Amino acid sequence: TCPHCNKPEARGDQCDNCGNSEGRYTDMSDDNRTTAYLPIGYPFFLSLIFRLSDHSHFAGKFSHIILSLLLGYLSYLLSLKLANRKFANLVLILIVFSPSQIFFTRLFLSEILFTFFFMLFLYLLLLLDEVKKKFILLLIAGILLGMATLTRTLTLLFPLVVLIYYILLKQSSTKAIGRVVLIIIGMLLLLSPWMIRNKKIMS
Repeated sequence: TCPHCNKPEARGDQCDNCGNSEGRYTDMSDDNRTTAYLPIGYPFFLSLIFRLSDHSHFAGKFSHIILSLLLGYLSYLLSLKLANRKFANLVLILIVFSPSQIFFTRLFLSEILFTFFFMLFLYLLLLLDEVKKKFILLLIAGILLGMATLTRTLTLLFPLVVLIYYILLKQSSTKAIGRVVLIIIGMLLLLSPWMIRNKKIMS
């Protein structure tokens, strides 16, 4: 039972009802031993929302709605790059009115924030050939991928996927590796402080 909102069957790492993350930084045996079992991204985002709104649950859930709408727009832009406007409009409608997307906006879970960072990363990659300052765009893309990784660790090795993608596009190996290295540098700019902190605290 959550000690904050008294919801039964609250998970050991977080309560989906009120967003309480007490225990999020302890291991699953509840012996209060500090670990890095779960990434910091979503708890940090939620803590900012709660701090700005005097711990308003409504503000937390409203932020999910805003992110969900932005996700729909990002999906539209991505589809417009890959296909045509008719297909992009269809994708926008499917995303915005998706039952699962609507369902997740009412829960304090990391899926929406993670997907937002990841989709924004993909969109920047598609913009790469349209801008002159590719160096800066790749670093920003790497930082966004780092944000996604700090939210859910699924994307930790995603630069390898990007490298394979460039190879399949038959780009020169030097160009492909250079782009991926810049993405990794952007990721490390964001991940390194957390990695150093974990090393110091948990040896």
